Amino acid sequence: MKKILTVLLLSICWQLYSQDLGAKHEVKLDLPYILATAAKLEYEQIFSEGTTFGVSGLYHFNDYYNITYHLLGFYRWYFGKEPISGFFLEANTGLFGGTYESWISKIGFEEKEKVDYTSFGAGVALGWKFVTDTGIVLDVFGGAVRITNDKGPEAFPRLGVCIGKRF
Repeated sequence: MKKILTVLLLSICWQLYSQDLGAKHEVKLDLPYILATAAKLEYEQIFSEGTTFGVSGLYHFNDYYNITYHLLGFYRWYFGKEPISGFFLEANTGLFGGTYESWISKIGFEEKEKVDYTSFGAGVALGWKFVTDTGIVLDVFGGAVRITNDKGPEAFPRLGVCIGKRF
């Protein structure tokens, strides 16, 4: 009986160990935004072999762009052969804000006016994740976010080439 119980416990432990995904967190930096005088950071937490949840933050360092900041939460479903890698589908929602220039009509002439706005949005994206044995992560993705506001832009591109570390 002791041998059967020992074999049973060892097989349960082996099964639990084999399902452990190891690292559960990723921190990434979106490289193209550095060239556009902006900073975009992402954090992603692994829930299972096929799903993650994350947050993304973007801030532009100048006022030329319509979107000067966004905070975005996303949920991803992975379809790769390895856990949390390969092709993925993303659903996202976020808070957007900034300043844009609007033409206003005054008595007999038009004038530019800066308008501040804050709005919400939701969207989807598709992408691919590469993961090395050492935990270096590369995400490439694209999609769009529809912004629900009468001021500011109507949509925001969800594009990225992120590199980071899984820990």
